[in-house]
Amino acid sequence: MFKLHAVQAAFGDCLLLEYGDPAGPRFVLIDGGPARTYQAHLKPTVQRLVTNRGQLELAVLSHVDNDHVIGLLDLFGELRARAEAGRRHLGVKALWHNAFSQTIGREIDEETVREVPDLSAWAPDLADPLDVVARGIAEGDQLQRGASALGIPINPDFAGGLVLTEGGPRHSVQDLEIRVLGPSQKALEKLRKQWLAWLERQRDRDLTPGKDQSVPNLSSIMLLTESAGARALLPGDGRADEIVEGLKASGAWQTGDTFHVDLLKLPHHGSARNASPGFFRTVMADRYLICADGTNGNPDPPTLNWLVAAARDDRREFEIIATSQTQSLVDFVARFPPRDNHYRLRLMPARSHALAIALA
Repeated sequence: MFKLHAVQAAFGDCLLLEYGDPAGPRFVLIDGGPARTYQAHLKPTVQRLVTNRGQLELAVLSHVDNDHVIGLLDLFGELRARAEAGRRHLGVKALWHNAFSQTIGREIDEETVREVPDLSAWAPDLADPLDVVARGIAEGDQLQRGASALGIPINPDFAGGLVLTEGGPRHSVQDLEIRVLGPSQKALEKLRKQWLAWLERQRDRDLTPGKDQSVPNLSSIMLLTESAGARALLPGDGRADEIVEGLKASGAWQTGDTFHVDLLKLPHHGSARNASPGFFRTVMADRYLICADGTNGNPDPPTLNWLVAAARDDRREFEIIATSQTQSLVDFVARFPPRDNHYRLRLMPARSHALAIALA
């Protein structure tokens, strides 16, 4: 058995993998979604599926954006409160999480970021990355403290260091095989240098508009998971070219011009900045999962257009699974009717906590 439960996380990500023996399934949680996700949807999902049947074999934070981390903070906070009160609580065997200071360099901390002049009044497009990073540093540290207080090992499969592709090609969590596709040490070093240079420019107010400065997104932990002969590609908010590079570097993609998975979660909620026409022609899936509610225009119309064009040219049928109805999906269906373009659209029912996707 291999299932993915897409938890309703609005504009964020919250995924629960269920695998192994149906009589005694195991669970891995990847990301926790933004504020209100835990109480509204993740908690009832965990109570229904996990609490009375075991524990989480692993929790993963792909990166420190608040649309991924807040639900995990809420989960760990409740577990800690129950533990301190001597009450029974859900067990979590391990946490995979790359702290910002480890990822980008210890010379960058919250104080360093706050030293940059306030750009919000005259360059809001460049102020946003600073706010995201400052929040991410604090939230990542808080998650680490919560895990430590609960006695949850952090990155034990990587000797307590960073979760990297160099940490080993495969990691087995009982009946689940996980390949870390990214980040690589080389990519992080490049990102670290770029970020340091960017910070220095901002101190001098030498602004360079139009550049994507989403450090958390570009350092996402990207995973290829496999169980019972089925594969799910879960790239967080990573970028298409880095996903392809990670598949090849990990040894998962050894031959051929294309790579197939049973399910692909669209990177960065279907943003066109993280996909490309060539990506969908080389990484093919039977099911495409979209975790987005229209915030920031996601999923982007070009992403959906590229997806259907690639599948149509290859004459293959596929399914689009979405956690929310969005205007871009409405427009897409009107332009590319499912029957004429060989796909099915499945939407999470309104007021549902999660949508189960059977992979094997």
